[in-house]
Amino acid sequence: TTFGEGDGETTFNLPDLINRFAQGSTTPGKKVEAGLPNITGSHNGLEYPSIWEGAFYDGGFSGTKAPNADANGKKVIFDASRSNPTYGASDTVQPPALTLLPCIKAFDAATNPGLIDMTKLANDVADLSANKLDKTIDGTAVKYVTETYNDGTNWYRKWSDGWLEQGCSGISISQSQMTITLPAPFESTAYTLVTEVSQMGATSYGEGVSVQTRTASSFTCHGYHSSGLKTVPAMWYACGKGAQS
Repeated sequence: TTFGEGDGETTFNLPDLINRFAQGSTTPGKKVEAGLPNITGSHNGLEYPSIWEGAFYDGGFSGTKAPNADANGKKVIFDASRSNPTYGASDTVQPPALTLLPCIKAFDAATNPGLIDMTKLANDVADLSANKLDKTIDGTAVKYVTETYNDGTNWYRKWSDGWLEQGCSGISISQSQMTITLPAPFESTAYTLVTEVSQMGATSYGEGVSVQTRTASSFTCHGYHSSGLKTVPAMWYACGKGAQS
């Protein structure tokens, strides 16, 4: 929605690139107006030899006499490229640019990216019965991920057929009973749940995580360790039918 929220529900605005170049930036949506670098230079013609700086340079004797002098006058030449190499590099105002062919892809491959029938495209989007987002290969529907979440420790992955995978990459399970809340709820308690000790403690045996009860949105467990550690570093993974949102 950087360029506008559209109707606020189903549409959003595309960037307006009329008479503007696409410019990569970490701050999108900012309009930058045309501009050129300044031209500077100086000429001290009262001294000999003359001092030339910036865009001015000595063009040699002009063939005419300088005022109040017997010597020939000097020709002063102005060349902006001597002040900044941007000048002369183009026949027009040319910012740094990358030429692109903007193209909107909707559903299947675009057959004519130069001329998009917006009315037909809108009708295709509205025609839910066409169900063009669902692809099949040899008659089998292709499953795809519709939503993901990851906070660095907890994560989940929702699939187009309603399947839900989720887990935790690292957690300390205490020896007293504790409740783990799932990042996303399942449809019921009929889901697979696996717990695993994530690193070995003082011994190579006698440690683990025991699950007592479960609901569609949480489970209770406790850790145990033969060396008497108060917590057990563990991870868990669960999969099953996700709750309908």
